[in-house]
Amino acid sequence: MGNIATIVTGIKTRVAAELGSTYSELAHTIDVSKNNFKGSSKRYGVISQAHEQTDGTFGRVTLAHTFKIVLTDYYASPSTSDSAKLTSGITLQEKMGDIYVDLVNNQCGAPSLVILTDGLEVEEPEYLEDTNVVVVVGTVRATYRKTL
Repeated sequence: MGNIATIVTGIKTRVAAELGSTYSELAHTIDVSKNNFKGSSKRYGVISQAHEQTDGTFGRVTLAHTFKIVLTDYYASPSTSDSAKLTSGITLQEKMGDIYVDLVNNQCGAPSLVILTDGLEVEEPEYLEDTNVVVVVGTVRATYRKTL
């Protein structure tokens, strides 16, 4: 398994551990709306994104790689207010923060490879009205080295 695949697997393992057994992996992470949320809307996914070379040490290439984490959950249909909808979004944003702390503490689940985890950015919640699912997307950066 290559470095990127190892980090993706490590992140998925850490996300699953942090969220618990009520969450399962998304079948469609790139286009979340393609998922069938019947039965459970508590889902997660991880996508490898861009990376770039950063300053490193002699004899090694140091890469900073960004990974996208997607979280979903159900929200109750707003009958009189948006309160339940907003609460679901906030809850997922809180979970993203907890996941980030876990990834920092556990080097993205790949401690023999990742030397730094940083750069958390969490987007505003997206509400899929047709399925009553809220989606929160966050990105983290994992820095690792490759020997020349």
